[in-house]
Amino acid sequence: MRVSVITVCYNSAATIRAALESVRVQTHPAIDYVVIDGGSTDGTLEALAEYRDSIAYSISERDHGIYDAMNKGVACARGDVVYFLNADDRFADETVVEDIARVFEQGKVDLVYGDVRCIADGGGYVKTHRHIDRRNLRFERICHQAVFARRGLYARFGGFDQDYRICADHEWLLRIFHAGASVRYVPRLIADFRLGGAHVQQREIDRRETQVLRTRYSQGVLDDVYGFAYRAYRKGFRLCTGRGLDA
Repeated sequence: MRVSVITVCYNSAATIRAALESVRVQTHPAIDYVVIDGGSTDGTLEALAEYRDSIAYSISERDHGIYDAMNKGVACARGDVVYFLNADDRFADETVVEDIARVFEQGKVDLVYGDVRCIADGGGYVKTHRHIDRRNLRFERICHQAVFARRGLYARFGGFDQDYRICADHEWLLRIFHAGASVRYVPRLIADFRLGGAHVQQREIDRRETQVLRTRYSQGVLDDVYGFAYRAYRKGFRLCTGRGLDA
């Protein structure tokens, strides 16, 4: 099974080598590595040149934002399965792609997601997605660095909606889950994910888009009642334990 790993980047010279190296050392024998660069001027292209033997396709040109670049990456991908690795993230270990490819090969599944290790300057923690399903995804986030999806899903349900500046990856997952695609959680660490992205930097836009999505993907009064109860449970769990469900 061929797996397309897609990295979108812009002026990422300070971090991208770790991402590139984590792809190069993967044990899976069939990786289609695609890099979509937004026209970097800081040395990113020189870093990509160092890893040219590991990259199947790359392009450097101006784009209309990260989701435009991600859609370009899907259009260029040739793998059976697609995965996005940000320029400042890296695979958790060298067998991630091989292990997840085996999950796809062993069963009829459209999308597989695991866990991520969130990294910050002051330390980090593991974010698990084991409790997330179609009903509570409106009130949760699956980190996109935890997700592998069959390329055919993008043909069937479309790519990332660029009307969303921050939450297009979340909207895409909501679309896939609600369409009834076969999804599977695996208790496996997928990637080291560096905190501090657009969701944190533009909280007000994130808040507005999240509310739009909660309304858009509500399936009626009972769904909203469930959502209220779920959020109350999360808040109570946090108050009692001092940590969130995803820790």
